[in-house]
Amino acid sequence: STKMDKNNNNKLMSKHNEMKLYKENLKGVTVSSNTSLLHIRQLNYPPISRLVVRNENGPVDKSLCYDFISKYISNVLTFFGEDWKAELIFEMAETIYADYYYLTMADWKLLAQRIKSSYYGKVYGKFTPSVLMNWVGQYAAEWTQVSIDISLSSHNAHKQLTDNRDNRDKEAELVSIRTMYHKLLNN
Repeated sequence: STKMDKNNNNKLMSKHNEMKLYKENLKGVTVSSNTSLLHIRQLNYPPISRLVVRNENGPVDKSLCYDFISKYISNVLTFFGEDWKAELIFEMAETIYADYYYLTMADWKLLAQRIKSSYYGKVYGKFTPSVLMNWVGQYAAEWTQVSIDISLSSHNAHKQLTDNRDNRDKEAELVSIRTMYHKLLNN
C-alpha cells in the first residue's frame, strides 16, 4: 500500500509540475476581451482535464482541475468585490468542471478577461453563481461553434485537396487517352 501511495503522490506531483509549466507559458499569452476564440484554440493548450490524476486501484483525483478553476473564480470575484465562501467556490468549480472539462487554461484566461470587461453583460446587484454559470455557458457555446468551424474548414480543405488530386488524375488520364488516340491515327 505504501508503494502505491508513493506512486500516486508522484503522479500528483508530476501533474502539479505540468500545471505550473502550462501556467508559466500562459503568462506570455496576452488576451483582451476582443481576442478571438479561434486564436486561443490555435495555441493548442491541452484541456484542464489533462490535470486529472488517475490513481492505481483508487479514485480519480480531479483536485488540480478544481483548484485551477477555483483560482479563476476567486480572481473574478475579487474583481467584482464579491466574497463567496470557499465551499461555494469549490462547489462551483466542481459543477463547471463537470460540464466544461474540455476548456483549456488559455480558455480560462480569456473567459476571465471577458467577464471582467462586461463582454457577456453587466452585473446588476450581486455577482451570483447563476450569472457565472450563464457566462461560462455562453463562452462554451462560442467554443463549440468555433470547434465546428475549425472542423468544417479542415474538412473542406481536405476535400479541396482530394478534388484537386482527382482532377489531376483525370487530366493525366485524358492526356494519356489523347496520346494513344493520336498514335492510332498516325499509324
